[in-house]
Amino acid sequence: MDLLTDSMTGCRDEVLGTRLESATDDDRSVTVLLSDLHVPRTGGAALDDLRTVLARARVAAEDTRVVIAGDLFEVYTHKAQLRMGAWAQLVEELARTSAAGVSITVLVGNRDFLLGPRFVARTGVRLCHGGLRLRLGERRVLCLHGDELCLRDEGYQRAKAWLRTGWIRALGGVLPAKVGIKIGERIRANSHGTFDPARAARYDATAAALDAVFSFPDLDTLVFGHVHRESRGPWPAVGPPRGEVVVLPAFDEAGVHLRADGSGLTFVDRDGCPLPDPSPRQFT
Repeated sequence: MDLLTDSMTGCRDEVLGTRLESATDDDRSVTVLLSDLHVPRTGGAALDDLRTVLARARVAAEDTRVVIAGDLFEVYTHKAQLRMGAWAQLVEELARTSAAGVSITVLVGNRDFLLGPRFVARTGVRLCHGGLRLRLGERRVLCLHGDELCLRDEGYQRAKAWLRTGWIRALGGVLPAKVGIKIGERIRANSHGTFDPARAARYDATAAALDAVFSFPDLDTLVFGHVHRESRGPWPAVGPPRGEVVVLPAFDEAGVHLRADGSGLTFVDRDGCPLPDPSPRQFT
């Protein structure tokens, strides 16, 4: 796998197989970043906490943008889900917030990469099928879902390469709703197995992946989710720093997310109250 690909103009537009897009709303003074909501059909705390965050964003709508860094849905396999249960409420909440003037960008994750134009039409969000380059004040930031950083999970990386092909997306678009939803239920059931701490490193970001990201000369901060282990610290941890790595927690665990404004980057709770920074950690 090539770690980096240069476009015809010489501008790097891909990293670790993930296409990169650029934000168009860097003029917003407040940015809210969250990841891994895993909103189920029944809703619950994840949806309630998201409502709280979006309501606060609407207070200063024209100055605020929200970036959801993947896995908004517990699993998404069929467009019919946009009209079902709490997912329909989720769509309505996003649409209401977009209509109020908040700029919302949703990155697809490993659980909801089949999101497409119908979701965009119903919510008014920008859908990003790769990584997002943006500015947070003076910071030059790359936001990823984070699954592309887990290079030791070789089976998943091989599966991802063919699951994201156009013909899989086309097949998902024509499947009957019952079939698509049944597939989603099976994926969800398989993902709820017992976690083995002895294999944790397989599902974590790797040093090689972070080195690839920070080979970009115009990047000083990487923000990602997926691994559900929040942290914040310099990269590399030893030696001259090349940038900062910020790992977002799973939002559905406690509503914790990241806020960027004139005072810098701050971890906050569901109500926007500042929290201590998580500890840095090693990536190998």
